[in-house]
Amino acid sequence: MAKKILVAGALLLLLVAQPMSALPADGPRELALQAEKLLDEGSRLAQSDKLAEAAAVFLQAAGIYERLLKDNPGDSSSRQNYLYSLGERGMIYIRKGQPALKEKKFALAADLYAAAVAAYDLALKKLPAEKNFQVNRRYCRHEWGIAQFQAKLAAKGPAYAFQLAGLNGAPVSLAALKNKVVVLTFSAGWCSSCRETMPKLAEAQKRFIGKPVQVVVLALDRVEGWKKGGSEEKSLAEAKETGLPFAWADEETFFQYGSPDSIPRIFLIDRSGRIAAQVAYEDREPDKLASRIAALL
Repeated sequence: MAKKILVAGALLLLLVAQPMSALPADGPRELALQAEKLLDEGSRLAQSDKLAEAAAVFLQAAGIYERLLKDNPGDSSSRQNYLYSLGERGMIYIRKGQPALKEKKFALAADLYAAAVAAYDLALKKLPAEKNFQVNRRYCRHEWGIAQFQAKLAAKGPAYAFQLAGLNGAPVSLAALKNKVVVLTFSAGWCSSCRETMPKLAEAQKRFIGKPVQVVVLALDRVEGWKKGGSEEKSLAEAKETGLPFAWADEETFFQYGSPDSIPRIFLIDRSGRIAAQVAYEDREPDKLASRIAALL
């Protein structure tokens, strides 16, 4: 089984506010004082778990630093504090989301990471080239994917209705598989465990000829973090050899199905389009898998 692990601490980039003493004097200094008070107020609100209020206050501070930078683009202190104000709006949600996810409070964690993503969306709208914001946003999307999917899995919630490009050029969508049990598998051409799994999936599919069952493979070869040279060609070969429908997974589908950290990852979707189960690695054998599928018919 191939694994990709995203380590939170290694990816989160934290900006630090600069002290007021480094800021310009007179009129700009008065504005800087207002902004510094707002930063203190935002931190106080965040510590009191008033996160939405804190985020609004940090945005006010960012607006002041934006004005200061408009008048003096070379002011490094205002620039650093502007970045801090925008970035801290996301970090306050991340700091609460991390323990919530660890404690398996999945619905809460999903809400917190969604708010963090929204904060970084706004930050990137203002500063689209800022690497720190790009990295932290992707981290939040990843963690949101885990949290919301686990909450959905526990509630047997509706599966994400993907619509993707098939490896043969034809579209592959969940909507087209309505009223069928779907065996959804995430794979990659470079993954040896995935290649070992493909014949087992093909065998499971054969056992349900004439039944409303469809195995679908989503290849991660084009998703950031899963790409490897020559991998796409191997997935194309697997699709041709097994005859199973393959599609190129996109990042949105990857996150919507729980940001898998290892592959192959197999999910069962019932005939009503709801997520029925995640199949354990050891249960991918045809007999065990067929038994799980039959229970959904």
